Amino acid sequence: MEYIVAREEEKHGEAADIIVIPQIVTLYLHNMPKLRSFCQGKYILEWPSLKEFIVEDCKAVEVILGNASRILEGSVLMQRPLLLVEQVEFPNMESMKILRMDNMEKIWLDDLASNAFSKLKTLEVQYCDKLSSIFSSYTMLTRFQNLEKIVVTNCESLEVVFHIQEFNFSEARSTSTFLLRELVLMRLPKMKHVWSGFCQGGLSFRSLRCMQVIECGSLKILFLSLVAKSMTQLEELVVQSCGVEQIIIEEDGVGMSTSNLFFPGLINLKLLELPKLRSFYENSHTSTWPLLKELRVRHCGKMRSFSSACEIQSCQGTTTNGYQPAIFSPEKVIPHLEELTLVSEDIEMLQHYFFGNLKDLALGWYHDENAAFPSNFLLHGFPNLELLSVICSSFEEVFPEDASGHGGSTPCEGPTNVEKPLKALGNLKQLELLNLWNLKRIWKDGSLMAEILKQIEFLFIWGCPSLSVVLPSRLHSRD
Repeated sequence: MEYIVAREEEKHGEAADIIVIPQIVTLYLHNMPKLRSFCQGKYILEWPSLKEFIVEDCKAVEVILGNASRILEGSVLMQRPLLLVEQVEFPNMESMKILRMDNMEKIWLDDLASNAFSKLKTLEVQYCDKLSSIFSSYTMLTRFQNLEKIVVTNCESLEVVFHIQEFNFSEARSTSTFLLRELVLMRLPKMKHVWSGFCQGGLSFRSLRCMQVIECGSLKILFLSLVAKSMTQLEELVVQSCGVEQIIIEEDGVGMSTSNLFFPGLINLKLLELPKLRSFYENSHTSTWPLLKELRVRHCGKMRSFSSACEIQSCQGTTTNGYQPAIFSPEKVIPHLEELTLVSEDIEMLQHYFFGNLKDLALGWYHDENAAFPSNFLLHGFPNLELLSVICSSFEEVFPEDASGHGGSTPCEGPTNVEKPLKALGNLKQLELLNLWNLKRIWKDGSLMAEILKQIEFLFIWGCPSLSVVLPSRLHSRD
């Protein structure tokens, strides 16, 4: 099938017919290898009830909705849009999914009808290998101010999401504010920019709550400072396995004081596997983030999570031992945290801090073969810890001390009774041991670990090739 609607004969110069499709709520076109367009010839379709539009794996499509005859008549565009709609409006469309459209170079025209997609809330684009951008002009972008969620994944040629370089913001009368709440960008190997062409006073994304950027190897800068500054309601930021060198950078000619607070409402921050990351903000910037509950920073080049008191008070703006200034002041952030990832360098700096609200701790990345498990650190600062994950380390034992907290390589101070160390971890109910290649045993009679295991409700072990026995048979039979 090449067309769903077609006329038997079309006369040259004949005006386009208007067809109203009054009751269709969902239009799903899937795996139609010969389909070229919804209509053949000069038609203008009206969809007053259409709420959801999905097109998937229709590889021969030229224009799926719109007047495809424009292409045949010689009005050839440099990039052929999937939706060739200029005057057509979709007054009730709320969701659009474009999946596995290998030949699509562009989604829509730059010059759309003013209310073309006025109610569109969700846009999802996946596996469209020739697509270079999602929004290619400022005018186009303003037609989508009610979009709440954008998901773009696995588009091999995509270079930018919001591309609006041609617009002169100095001529704009007011800032355009968008309702976008969630932005997910995954596996976009050629994406160099999320936003490009933004200037002072142009656009605001202050409604954005969640942003995830994962496996985007060509991306070096995540935010321009003015864009980041507008995101006052951002709650979750995840950046993982990207080529990012800086999270925020200043635009040319725009100065930002180091006292400026980015993302004041941030609750969850994850910066994972970013080997080229040098700093969070190119100017010295230590964030307080009073609402931050979850912090995960791992394998981020030379950027450190926490700064020392000396750096904050007298060394701000300089590097220390080749490292860029850290993101956080521990005094400001630690008291509020509930979930945290710590690597060996963090633990050395945070030995004397108290994590009173922390419930979930991922600890690890001790690659030195002689590394000692930090029992003393855990037994003196985590009274409310419920989940402990020990990850990717060379430890031969976990909590190697005896039941009173003595022995092993990091002895505990205080009375020699069992209650003292156990009380320190009295709320611990879940233990995960992951990728501990040298771990030889968990249980040892009379050890602190043996006592801890008696109170654990959930134990998960994975990737521990040297471990042959988890629990003794007598304990197993008794339980």
